[in-house]
Amino acid sequence: MEGTGEFEGYFKENKEKIKEIFPREDVVKDILDHMYINKHVLGIRGFRRIGKSTILRYLLSFFDSENFDVAYVDVESVSKNVPKEEIIEGIENAIHEKTDRYWTIKEIIEKGASLRNENLGEFVDIVYRHVDKWRSNDKIKIYVLDEVQYIALKLGKDGNTRFVEFVNELTKKDDSVFIIFTGSQVSTFNNLIDVFDEKYCYEFKRENQVIDIGQLSSDEVQSLLLQGFGDNNEKIPEEDFPKKVYNQIGGIIGYVTDTGRDVIKAMRLGWDMDKINKNIIRPNMDNVFTTIKGELWKIDQSLGLVPENFKKVRVNKSPSIFTLRYVAKHSRVQMTEMIDELAKKFPDTVDDDIAKTIINMLIQVDLMKNDRGKLETYEFIQNYNRW
Repeated sequence: MEGTGEFEGYFKENKEKIKEIFPREDVVKDILDHMYINKHVLGIRGFRRIGKSTILRYLLSFFDSENFDVAYVDVESVSKNVPKEEIIEGIENAIHEKTDRYWTIKEIIEKGASLRNENLGEFVDIVYRHVDKWRSNDKIKIYVLDEVQYIALKLGKDGNTRFVEFVNELTKKDDSVFIIFTGSQVSTFNNLIDVFDEKYCYEFKRENQVIDIGQLSSDEVQSLLLQGFGDNNEKIPEEDFPKKVYNQIGGIIGYVTDTGRDVIKAMRLGWDMDKINKNIIRPNMDNVFTTIKGELWKIDQSLGLVPENFKKVRVNKSPSIFTLRYVAKHSRVQMTEMIDELAKKFPDTVDDDIAKTIINMLIQVDLMKNDRGKLETYEFIQNYNRW
Protein backbone atom coordinates (compact mmCIF):
# COMPACT_ATOMS: atom_id res chain seq x y z
CA MET A 1 0.00 0.00 0.00
CA GLU A 2 1.17 3.54 -0.76
CA GLY A 3 0.10 6.94 0.53
CA THR A 4 -1.67 9.40 -1.75
CA GLY A 5 0.68 12.30 -1.01
CA GLU A 6 -2.26 14.43 0.13
CA PHE A 7 -0.87 14.68 3.65
CA GLU A 8 2.76 15.24 2.69
CA GLY A 9 4.70 17.13 5.32
CA TYR A 10 2.06 17.01 8.04
CA PHE A 11 3.04 13.92 9.93
CA LYS A 12 6.52 14.06 11.48
CA GLU A 13 8.01 12.20 14.37
CA ASN A 14 9.32 15.45 15.85
CA LYS A 15 6.11 17.30 16.63
CA GLU A 16 7.90 20.61 17.19
CA LYS A 17 8.93 20.76 13.53
CA ILE A 18 5.43 20.55 12.11
CA LYS A 19 3.20 23.26 13.52
CA GLU A 20 -0.01 21.33 12.76
CA ILE A 21 -0.16 22.15 9.04
CA PHE A 22 -2.77 19.88 7.51
CA PRO A 23 -4.12 20.55 4.02
CA ARG A 24 -7.71 19.36 3.94
CA GLU A 25 -8.33 20.79 0.53
CA ASP A 26 -12.08 20.21 0.59
CA VAL A 27 -12.58 22.47 3.61
CA VAL A 28 -10.16 25.12 2.36
CA LYS A 29 -11.99 25.16 -0.97
CA ASP A 30 -15.32 25.52 0.86
CA ILE A 31 -14.02 28.56 2.77
CA LEU A 32 -12.71 30.13 -0.44
CA ASP A 33 -16.05 29.49 -2.16
CA HIS A 34 -17.77 31.52 0.56
CA MET A 35 -15.27 34.34 0.21
CA TYR A 36 -15.85 34.37 -3.53
CA ILE A 37 -19.57 35.00 -3.05
CA ASN A 38 -18.78 37.79 -0.59
CA LYS A 39 -19.56 36.03 2.68
CA HIS A 40 -17.54 38.29 4.95
CA VAL A 41 -18.11 36.37 8.19
CA LEU A 42 -17.60 32.62 8.47
CA GLY A 43 -18.01 30.43 11.53
CA ILE A 44 -16.09 27.14 11.65
CA ARG A 45 -17.59 24.56 14.01
CA GLY A 46 -15.85 21.33 14.91
CA PHE A 47 -14.88 19.00 17.72
CA ARG A 48 -11.72 19.64 19.74
CA ARG A 49 -8.58 18.47 17.89
CA ILE A 50 -10.53 17.95 14.66
CA GLY A 51 -8.10 20.20 12.73
CA LYS A 52 -9.75 23.65 12.64
CA SER A 53 -6.66 25.68 13.55
CA THR A 54 -4.51 23.62 11.23
CA ILE A 55 -6.81 24.16 8.25
CA LEU A 56 -6.98 27.91 8.81
CA ARG A 57 -3.23 28.34 9.17
CA TYR A 58 -2.85 26.44 5.94
CA LEU A 59 -5.46 28.67 4.29
CA LEU A 60 -3.66 31.83 5.41
CA SER A 61 -0.36 30.58 3.99
CA PHE A 62 -1.70 31.22 0.48
CA PHE A 63 -2.13 34.96 0.94
CA ASP A 64 0.94 37.09 0.30
CA SER A 65 1.70 40.10 2.48
CA GLU A 66 1.86 42.47 -0.50
CA ASN A 67 -1.86 42.23 -1.27
CA PHE A 68 -3.28 40.88 1.99
CA ASP A 69 -3.26 41.77 5.66
CA VAL A 70 -3.81 38.54 7.57
CA ALA A 71 -3.92 37.79 11.28
CA TYR A 72 -4.35 34.59 13.24
CA VAL A 73 -5.50 35.23 16.82
CA ASP A 74 -5.57 32.50 19.45
CA VAL A 75 -8.48 33.75 21.57
CA GLU A 76 -7.68 31.30 24.37
CA SER A 77 -4.21 32.83 24.63
CA VAL A 78 -5.66 36.34 24.68
CA SER A 79 -8.12 35.33 27.41
CA LYS A 80 -5.23 34.18 29.59
CA ASN A 81 -3.14 37.31 29.12
CA VAL A 82 -5.57 40.17 29.60
CA PRO A 83 -8.18 41.02 32.26
CA LYS A 84 -11.51 39.47 31.30
CA GLU A 85 -13.20 42.86 30.77
CA GLU A 86 -10.51 43.69 28.18
CA ILE A 87 -10.71 40.51 26.11
CA ILE A 88 -12.32 42.19 23.07
CA GLU A 89 -9.71 44.93 23.16
CA GLY A 90 -7.04 42.23 23.47
CA ILE A 91 -8.32 40.53 20.31
CA GLU A 92 -8.36 43.83 18.43
CA ASN A 93 -4.79 44.58 19.53
CA ALA A 94 -3.69 41.12 18.43
CA ILE A 95 -5.19 41.70 14.99
CA HIS A 96 -3.55 45.05 14.41
CA GLU A 97 -0.33 44.87 16.39
CA LYS A 98 0.63 41.25 15.63
CA THR A 99 2.73 40.99 18.77
CA ASP A 100 5.20 38.15 19.23
CA ARG A 101 2.59 36.19 21.16
CA TYR A 102 0.56 35.55 17.99
CA TRP A 103 1.16 34.10 14.56
CA THR A 104 2.26 36.53 11.84
CA ILE A 105 2.06 36.23 8.08
CA LYS A 106 5.80 35.50 7.85
CA GLU A 107 5.55 32.58 10.29
CA ILE A 108 2.46 31.20 8.59
CA ILE A 109 4.01 31.28 5.14
CA GLU A 110 7.25 29.71 6.39
CA LYS A 111 5.33 26.85 8.00
CA GLY A 112 2.88 26.31 5.16
CA ALA A 113 4.61 27.23 1.92
CA SER A 114 6.03 23.79 1.21
CA LEU A 115 2.58 22.26 1.50
CA ARG A 116 0.76 24.50 -0.94
CA ASN A 117 -1.52 22.71 -3.34
CA GLU A 118 -1.19 24.02 -6.91
CA ASN A 119 -4.90 23.79 -7.71
CA LEU A 120 -5.83 25.60 -4.50
CA GLY A 121 -3.25 28.26 -5.24
CA GLU A 122 -4.90 28.93 -8.58
CA PHE A 123 -8.31 29.17 -6.90
CA VAL A 124 -6.93 31.64 -4.35
CA ASP A 125 -5.84 33.82 -7.28
CA ILE A 126 -9.36 33.64 -8.74
CA VAL A 127 -10.88 34.69 -5.39
CA TYR A 128 -8.36 37.51 -5.09
CA ARG A 129 -9.08 38.87 -8.56
CA HIS A 130 -12.82 38.75 -7.86
CA VAL A 131 -12.57 40.52 -4.50
CA ASP A 132 -10.06 43.01 -5.92
CA LYS A 133 -12.73 44.36 -8.30
CA TRP A 134 -14.83 45.85 -5.53
CA ARG A 135 -12.59 46.35 -2.51
CA SER A 136 -12.07 49.97 -1.48
CA ASN A 137 -8.89 49.76 0.58
CA ASP A 138 -5.28 48.95 -0.21
CA LYS A 139 -5.23 45.40 1.11
CA ILE A 140 -7.76 42.62 1.59
CA LYS A 141 -7.91 41.76 5.29
CA ILE A 142 -8.44 38.20 6.51
CA TYR A 143 -8.66 37.77 10.27
CA VAL A 144 -8.91 34.33 11.87
CA LEU A 145 -10.19 34.32 15.47
CA ASP A 146 -9.65 30.85 16.88
CA GLU A 147 -11.72 29.31 19.72
CA VAL A 148 -14.04 32.24 20.37
CA GLN A 149 -15.98 30.37 23.05
CA TYR A 150 -13.41 31.73 25.53
CA ILE A 151 -15.07 35.13 25.20
CA ALA A 152 -18.34 33.76 26.57
CA LEU A 153 -16.51 31.64 29.14
CA LYS A 154 -14.87 34.82 30.45
CA LEU A 155 -17.74 37.30 30.07
CA GLY A 156 -20.85 35.11 30.18
CA LYS A 157 -23.72 35.64 27.73
CA ASP A 158 -22.82 39.31 27.37
CA GLY A 159 -19.57 38.17 25.76
CA ASN A 160 -21.40 36.87 22.69
CA THR A 161 -23.16 40.20 22.17
CA ARG A 162 -19.92 42.14 22.56
CA PHE A 163 -18.17 39.87 20.09
CA VAL A 164 -20.93 40.25 17.48
CA GLU A 165 -20.85 44.03 17.87
CA PHE A 166 -17.07 43.96 17.49
CA VAL A 167 -17.34 41.95 14.25
CA ASN A 168 -20.01 44.32 12.97
CA GLU A 169 -17.75 47.32 13.58
CA LEU A 170 -14.89 45.67 11.70
CA THR A 171 -16.95 44.70 8.67
CA LYS A 172 -19.25 47.71 8.29
CA LYS A 173 -16.38 50.16 7.92
CA ASP A 174 -14.42 48.18 5.37
CA ASP A 175 -15.73 46.07 2.47
CA SER A 176 -12.42 44.22 2.20
CA VAL A 177 -12.52 42.63 5.68
CA PHE A 178 -13.19 38.90 6.09
CA ILE A 179 -13.64 37.40 9.57
CA ILE A 180 -13.29 33.64 10.16
CA PHE A 181 -13.97 32.47 13.71
CA THR A 182 -13.91 28.97 15.19
CA GLY A 183 -15.40 27.16 18.15
CA SER A 184 -15.04 23.67 19.55
CA GLN A 185 -17.54 23.76 22.43
CA VAL A 186 -20.64 23.23 20.34
CA SER A 187 -23.18 24.51 22.87
CA THR A 188 -21.31 27.76 23.53
CA PHE A 189 -20.66 28.18 19.79
CA ASN A 190 -24.35 27.66 18.98
CA ASN A 191 -25.32 30.28 21.54
CA LEU A 192 -22.99 32.67 19.75
CA ILE A 193 -24.57 31.81 16.40
CA ASP A 194 -28.01 32.56 17.87
CA VAL A 195 -26.78 36.05 18.75
CA PHE A 196 -25.32 36.40 15.25
CA ASP A 197 -28.67 35.46 13.72
CA GLU A 198 -30.50 37.93 15.94
CA LYS A 199 -28.14 40.90 15.73
CA TYR A 200 -25.67 40.57 12.87
CA CYS A 201 -28.02 39.00 10.32
CA TYR A 202 -31.30 40.64 11.32
CA GLU A 203 -30.49 43.89 13.10
CA PHE A 204 -27.31 44.75 11.16
CA LYS A 205 -28.65 43.33 7.87
CA ARG A 206 -25.56 41.24 7.22
CA GLU A 207 -24.91 37.58 6.45
CA ASN A 208 -22.87 34.91 8.16
CA GLN A 209 -22.30 31.27 7.36
CA VAL A 210 -21.30 28.23 9.42
CA ILE A 211 -19.08 25.45 8.07
CA ASP A 212 -18.89 22.17 9.99
CA ILE A 213 -15.64 20.20 10.04
CA GLY A 214 -16.00 16.48 10.67
CA GLN A 215 -13.75 13.51 11.23
CA LEU A 216 -11.43 11.94 8.70
CA SER A 217 -12.82 8.91 6.89
CA SER A 218 -11.22 5.48 7.15
CA ASP A 219 -9.49 6.00 3.80
CA GLU A 220 -8.18 9.40 4.89
CA VAL A 221 -6.79 7.94 8.13
CA GLN A 222 -5.06 5.26 6.08
CA SER A 223 -3.57 7.85 3.70
CA LEU A 224 -2.41 10.02 6.58
CA LEU A 225 -0.69 7.16 8.41
CA LEU A 226 0.89 5.65 5.30
CA GLN A 227 2.19 9.05 4.23
CA GLY A 228 3.41 9.82 7.74
CA PHE A 229 5.30 6.58 8.16
CA GLY A 230 6.76 6.99 4.69
CA ASP A 231 7.93 10.54 5.47
CA ASN A 232 9.81 9.07 8.42
CA ASN A 233 11.29 6.17 6.41
CA GLU A 234 9.29 3.60 8.33
CA LYS A 235 6.84 0.88 7.32
CA ILE A 236 3.59 0.46 9.17
CA PRO A 237 3.87 -2.31 11.82
CA GLU A 238 1.23 -4.50 10.18
CA GLU A 239 -0.99 -4.42 7.11
CA ASP A 240 -4.22 -3.55 8.93
CA PHE A 241 -2.64 -1.00 11.28
CA PRO A 242 -4.45 2.05 9.79
CA LYS A 243 -7.79 0.23 10.01
CA LYS A 244 -7.07 -0.75 13.61
CA VAL A 245 -6.31 2.87 14.51
CA TYR A 246 -9.53 4.06 12.84
CA ASN A 247 -11.65 1.38 14.54
CA GLN A 248 -10.31 2.27 18.00
CA ILE A 249 -9.49 5.98 17.81
CA GLY A 250 -11.69 7.24 14.97
CA GLY A 251 -10.94 10.09 12.60
CA ILE A 252 -10.16 12.93 15.03
CA ILE A 253 -6.91 13.98 13.44
CA GLY A 254 -5.09 15.18 16.56
CA TYR A 255 -5.34 11.75 18.16
CA VAL A 256 -4.53 9.90 14.94
CA THR A 257 -1.29 11.84 14.53
CA ASP A 258 -0.41 11.44 18.22
CA THR A 259 -0.78 7.68 17.79
CA GLY A 260 1.29 7.61 14.61
CA ARG A 261 4.15 9.57 16.15
CA ASP A 262 4.16 7.41 19.27
CA VAL A 263 4.17 4.19 17.26
CA ILE A 264 7.13 5.32 15.13
CA LYS A 265 9.13 6.00 18.27
CA ALA A 266 8.06 2.66 19.77
CA MET A 267 9.07 0.72 16.65
CA ARG A 268 12.52 2.28 16.80
CA LEU A 269 12.77 0.97 20.35
CA GLY A 270 11.91 -2.53 19.13
CA TRP A 271 8.37 -2.77 20.53
CA ASP A 272 6.12 -5.49 19.13
CA MET A 273 2.47 -4.97 18.22
CA ASP A 274 1.15 -6.34 21.52
CA LYS A 275 3.18 -3.78 23.44
CA ILE A 276 2.11 -1.02 21.04
CA ASN A 277 -1.57 -1.94 21.52
CA LYS A 278 -1.27 -1.98 25.30
CA ASN A 279 0.86 1.11 25.79
CA ILE A 280 -0.10 3.40 22.90
CA ILE A 281 -3.34 2.59 21.09
CA ARG A 282 -5.48 1.78 24.13
CA PRO A 283 -4.29 4.78 26.20
CA ASN A 284 -4.86 7.09 23.23
CA MET A 285 -8.33 5.58 22.81
CA ASP A 286 -9.02 6.44 26.45
CA ASN A 287 -7.74 9.98 25.81
CA VAL A 288 -10.21 10.34 22.93
CA PHE A 289 -13.12 9.33 25.11
CA THR A 290 -12.02 11.49 28.03
CA THR A 291 -12.28 14.42 25.61
CA ILE A 292 -15.63 13.23 24.21
CA LYS A 293 -17.15 12.79 27.66
CA GLY A 294 -15.87 16.19 28.75
CA GLU A 295 -17.35 17.95 25.73
CA LEU A 296 -20.70 16.17 26.11
CA TRP A 297 -20.80 17.10 29.79
CA LYS A 298 -20.40 20.75 28.72
CA ILE A 299 -23.41 20.32 26.43
CA ASP A 300 -25.45 19.08 29.39
CA GLN A 301 -24.30 22.01 31.50
CA SER A 302 -25.15 24.52 28.80
CA LEU A 303 -28.68 23.11 28.60
CA GLY A 304 -29.13 23.27 32.38
CA LEU A 305 -29.32 19.47 32.69
CA VAL A 306 -26.46 19.13 35.18
CA PRO A 307 -25.06 21.70 37.65
CA GLU A 308 -22.42 24.01 36.20
CA ASN A 309 -20.28 23.64 39.34
CA PHE A 310 -19.89 19.88 38.73
CA LYS A 311 -16.46 19.79 37.13
CA LYS A 312 -16.06 16.02 37.14
CA VAL A 313 -18.04 14.15 34.48
CA ARG A 314 -20.72 11.85 35.92
CA VAL A 315 -21.48 9.47 33.08
CA ASN A 316 -24.78 8.14 34.47
CA LYS A 317 -26.10 11.68 34.98
CA SER A 318 -25.40 12.85 31.44
CA PRO A 319 -28.22 12.83 28.85
CA SER A 320 -25.73 13.54 26.06
CA ILE A 321 -23.46 10.62 26.97
CA PHE A 322 -26.53 8.39 27.38
CA THR A 323 -27.63 9.32 23.84
CA LEU A 324 -24.28 8.49 22.28
CA ARG A 325 -23.98 5.20 24.18
CA TYR A 326 -27.53 4.15 23.30
CA VAL A 327 -26.99 4.74 19.59
CA ALA A 328 -23.60 2.99 19.74
CA LYS A 329 -25.17 -0.06 21.34
CA HIS A 330 -28.30 -0.35 19.19
CA SER A 331 -27.27 1.30 15.88
CA ARG A 332 -29.69 2.74 13.32
CA VAL A 333 -31.96 4.05 16.04
CA GLN A 334 -35.12 5.83 14.96
CA MET A 335 -35.10 9.49 15.97
CA THR A 336 -38.44 9.05 17.73
CA GLU A 337 -37.12 6.06 19.67
CA MET A 338 -34.14 8.04 20.92
CA ILE A 339 -36.36 10.92 22.02
CA ASP A 340 -38.60 8.48 23.92
CA GLU A 341 -35.60 6.77 25.58
CA LEU A 342 -34.21 10.10 26.75
CA ALA A 343 -37.59 11.06 28.22
CA LYS A 344 -37.80 7.74 30.09
CA LYS A 345 -34.25 7.96 31.43
CA PHE A 346 -34.42 11.66 32.41
CA PRO A 347 -38.14 12.43 32.91
CA ASP A 348 -37.56 15.49 35.09
CA THR A 349 -35.16 17.33 32.81
CA VAL A 350 -35.41 16.20 29.18
CA ASP A 351 -38.46 17.01 27.06
CA ASP A 352 -38.81 16.51 23.30
CA ASP A 353 -37.19 19.83 22.40
CA ILE A 354 -34.20 19.24 24.67
CA ALA A 355 -33.82 15.72 23.27
CA LYS A 356 -33.78 17.04 19.70
CA THR A 357 -31.22 19.68 20.67
CA ILE A 358 -28.91 17.05 22.17
CA ILE A 359 -29.21 14.86 19.07
CA ASN A 360 -28.55 17.78 16.73
CA MET A 361 -25.45 18.83 18.67
CA LEU A 362 -24.02 15.30 18.54
CA ILE A 363 -24.57 15.35 14.78
CA GLN A 364 -22.98 18.80 14.45
CA VAL A 365 -19.75 17.65 16.12
CA ASP A 366 -19.75 14.51 13.94
CA LEU A 367 -20.12 11.94 16.70
CA MET A 368 -23.43 10.74 15.22
CA LYS A 369 -25.07 10.74 11.80
CA ASN A 370 -28.71 11.00 10.78
CA ASP A 371 -29.47 8.71 7.87
CA ARG A 372 -33.06 9.45 6.82
CA GLY A 373 -34.36 9.59 10.36
CA LYS A 374 -32.16 6.78 11.70
CA LEU A 375 -29.27 7.60 14.00
CA GLU A 376 -25.88 5.95 13.62
CA THR A 377 -22.46 6.41 15.15
CA TYR A 378 -18.91 5.39 14.30
CA GLU A 379 -17.31 2.00 14.78
CA PHE A 380 -14.72 3.30 17.25
CA ILE A 381 -17.55 4.53 19.48
CA GLN A 382 -19.38 1.21 19.14
CA ASN A 383 -16.19 -0.61 20.10
CA TYR A 384 -15.49 1.38 23.26
CA ASN A 385 -16.50 -0.37 26.49
CA ARG A 386 -14.84 1.62 29.28
CA TRP A 387 -17.37 4.41 29.75
